[in-house]
Amino acid sequence: MNDLFFVNGRFLTQKLTGVHRYAFEMCCALKEIGCNFIVLSPQNILSDYSCPFEVRKIGKRSSHFWEQIELPLYLRKNYKNSLLVNFTGLGSILHKKFITTIHDVSFLINPKWFSRFYYLWYKNITPIVARKSLRIITVSNFSKNELISRLNISPAKIEVVYNAVSEKIACETDNLDLSQKGNYILTVSSLDPRKNFIQLIEAFHLINQKNYKLYIVGKRDKVFTAQNYEKLNQSNIIFLGYVSDEELSHLYQNATIFVYPSLYEGFGIPNLEAMTNSCPVVTSNIPPHIEICQDAAVYFDPEDVNDIASKMEMVINDLSLRQKLIENGKIRAKDFSWKKSAEKFMQIINQEIN
Repeated sequence: MNDLFFVNGRFLTQKLTGVHRYAFEMCCALKEIGCNFIVLSPQNILSDYSCPFEVRKIGKRSSHFWEQIELPLYLRKNYKNSLLVNFTGLGSILHKKFITTIHDVSFLINPKWFSRFYYLWYKNITPIVARKSLRIITVSNFSKNELISRLNISPAKIEVVYNAVSEKIACETDNLDLSQKGNYILTVSSLDPRKNFIQLIEAFHLINQKNYKLYIVGKRDKVFTAQNYEKLNQSNIIFLGYVSDEELSHLYQNATIFVYPSLYEGFGIPNLEAMTNSCPVVTSNIPPHIEICQDAAVYFDPEDVNDIASKMEMVINDLSLRQKLIENGKIRAKDFSWKKSAEKFMQIINQEIN
């Protein structure tokens, strides 16, 4: 494909986690398969990113002002009828031709999970973006159905383009000796109320595994409602904060189990990361997790502390079950790749440009 399009590069100014990783990996994969695009970014790109694709810094501001004012003005002046792709956030509503990615509608499910500004911004702007967008990308069939029912969007307008796992995190391990795994349970996510860490910690205290530790990887983000996790930091509950991709891969590979108790997701990429790194997955029984993990996880009710504890203990104590989860996880993880997702996205781009 030779037609030029542009990507909203505001994600390059934010930590390489979650939806920002989706944006970065999609751009890398699109470059690899030969797409012709330029990422337009504010000046303050983080050192986290080493970009193999073309990046053009524009404007003088950042954040919402850059996205809603400087970005569309630049395109109107220089590339008036161009296509703009937004992989994160809501993008610029003033540009005429754009494709938007809406990962989930968690802000509509429970406003209390988010800061008031974030909730009001997304609640009011998302319907406008959804209406104006040429196409909408989302990351699971569950999220597609949520967009249809909650925002009254036509199914024909929505395309599912799955997440995958970064090559820096993915590690396919054969002949793994499970007896050599570390005595710790791992969970990974932003410190967000909907990730349900309080319930997980309560469940951890109930299990009869006193020689185990709980490692919590993730950082706090100002868009989420504040919770005082620090008071829960005990000798056997360790908040590791943000870690590098290499450190994260190592943590997955050496954990006895990975637990993800989230109450609501669009996809749940940490489950897939754990599966790719030969770590048994124990996760909440919400629809996107079942869609993505299938038979490669043991599921629990995320609002039932006793069920969370029971399922964690069951998997820790059953070596053959852990091995089966690892095998199923490796098989299922092969269904997802950034190249596959980029190829599907390129088909969508071609349809809109042509």
